[in-house]
Amino acid sequence: MNKSYSLKLTIGVMLLIFLLVYIIDSRNAESMHNPSQPAVVYGLDANGEERVADFTLHDLAGKQVSLSNYEGRIVYLNFWATWCKWCKKEMPDIQKIHEEYEDKGVTVLAISVGEESVRVSEYIAEHQYSFKVLLDPNHTLAEAFAIKPIPVSIFLDSSGEVVYRKLGYMKEEEMKGVIDGLLSSSGT
Repeated sequence: MNKSYSLKLTIGVMLLIFLLVYIIDSRNAESMHNPSQPAVVYGLDANGEERVADFTLHDLAGKQVSLSNYEGRIVYLNFWATWCKWCKKEMPDIQKIHEEYEDKGVTVLAISVGEESVRVSEYIAEHQYSFKVLLDPNHTLAEAFAIKPIPVSIFLDSSGEVVYRKLGYMKEEEMKGVIDGLLSSSGT
């Protein structure tokens, strides 16, 4: 009787844990996949507003690039690394987005996290990507955005406000959906 009770108790506890994880995960997935829901960038604005503070990073040529350089444009920030399988999987779609939307007021900034410029430059050159790549070798910006796992995509409207944030791989159709929504709401 002791073993039977112990087994039932163990199974019951495991089911309860799985149920709780499922509920929490479902709520997180719903908030991350709903572009109409505002996203939060942690640690950037003391007033609690979702406007991103200006930041400056180096590009692959060593030139300083600031977010404020793209004021008035929709900005797609993508945090990634060359060792990240899912990051590399979404890169061709990010290139397509860059090519299709650059002339429509959309800027792609691919922010390499935790890597040196040589490795990143080789990867970008090998795949002939032409979007702007910025380096965050010490995780400074990633930490300001409270980013732990990557990839992470963050979309800013033309006033610099965060309108969508997604943790994980993002398909081209999803990227286009967010950007098209931003373009239509801005009247372009």
